[in-house]
Amino acid sequence: MTGGTVAASTLAVGSVTGQTEEECTPPSEPVELTTVTRTENSGPTTANGDELPVVAGGGLLLTLPTEPFSVPTDTDEFSADEPSGCYEYRIEVEMTWNPTDSGPTNAGLFLYEGQGLETCIAKNDNAGNDVAPQGENGLSLSVQGSGTFDGEDAGGNQVSNDYTVGPLTYTMGVQGRTGVADFETTATAYVLPA
Repeated sequence: MTGGTVAASTLAVGSVTGQTEEECTPPSEPVELTTVTRTENSGPTTANGDELPVVAGGGLLLTLPTEPFSVPTDTDEFSADEPSGCYEYRIEVEMTWNPTDSGPTNAGLFLYEGQGLETCIAKNDNAGNDVAPQGENGLSLSVQGSGTFDGEDAGGNQVSNDYTVGPLTYTMGVQGRTGVADFETTATAYVLPA
């Protein structure tokens, strides 16, 4: 009789949750996994130790890789133990800087898989024009799920790179030509329902 009671209890719990190994419970809204900020303010200093602006690129086109960051698989609100296809990852990146003149600025923002500037998977949202309008000092990009990045990487090379955003390592590429000083980039990774 006791064995029958245990079996009935187990069945009742199973039917209450209604989940099998193939089912999943995706987050009902995006869950933030991590936010990282990278800055460039390590340039020359005055005699008093005050930092002078760092101009990314000056008159030349220069791309600076930031320190890589990794997307975690678990947080207090989310565990990656759910079945594949239940959720997907999204990375949003914002870049700001201090304009060094009153005119338009030339800047670009890129996201690369891995450490360094080898496999580009996203470029700033105004991909057709890297000139920020006068008075604006920000660029952004976002990438989610799986897809193919078709476009120019920071080196000006035409690439076609397949990607799946996930718990990997990423590097932001900051590009500047004129008017870009003391940049700051912030990347936020989320998990959300697929």
